[in-house]
Amino acid sequence: FLEEAKLAHRIRGSLLNIGAVAGQTVPHVHVHLIPRYQGDVPDPVGA
Repeated sequence: FLEEAKLAHRIRGSLLNIGAVAGQTVPHVHVHLIPRYQGDVPDPVGA
């Protein structure tokens, strides 16, 4: 489990784009807001 914990720690920042691991040099919040409307996709599960 130690190796899994090391790997999870290394990729966490890259997946979330947080901190130095992800290349962030200036602390800030960055959010994408994508509007959704009823019926905009045929199967909204996971969309």
